Amino acid sequence: MITIVSGPSCAGKTTLLGDKVRMWFLSGAPGHPSTYTVRATRPMQTDTRKLKRGNWGYHYNTMRRAAQLERSNTYLWESHLQYRSDLAWRSFAKMHKGERDMRAVVLLVPREVLVDRIKARKWNDPTADNPKPYRSDYRLELLDGIDLYAMYYRWMYELDRKGIQVRCVDATTPHFDEVGRIRAYRFM
Repeated sequence: MITIVSGPSCAGKTTLLGDKVRMWFLSGAPGHPSTYTVRATRPMQTDTRKLKRGNWGYHYNTMRRAAQLERSNTYLWESHLQYRSDLAWRSFAKMHKGERDMRAVVLLVPREVLVDRIKARKWNDPTADNPKPYRSDYRLELLDGIDLYAMYYRWMYELDRKGIQVRCVDATTPHFDEVGRIRAYRFM
């Protein structure tokens, strides 16, 4: 079972993936949970087809597309948030086209909570051998230009388009309580 854990910066993706029991529960798969996680960074640094069968997570930051547009000096219009234009996502989706054991967990967080979390974060990946300082000023500026409702809507549309089952969770609580799709849109 592949579980795509997605949400904006500081939504709690790494926290969710770090909890093996929760990952296993959210995947709905029998057997023991896997701790293996693949991050969407440069276009598929890891060929995920080579991973052994089992339960694993794909860590995807839904602000990636906005960051790409910002780096290319493209004004961020809502219509530009087309996730199929993200090479890392497109490569992953192509490699796993037709995969039946795949689902997505979308972490929902209101803007004010994201702002507080981004301001409080100090390190990019504190578990890395050589952690780098977190660029909160950059993330806050990027977040300021994003319509969160449009971002979540476009991301869920992309998952639906790929036939991937979606579970939305409230990432403002430590339990990551599941919320229905209708409530998810109201959440934003």
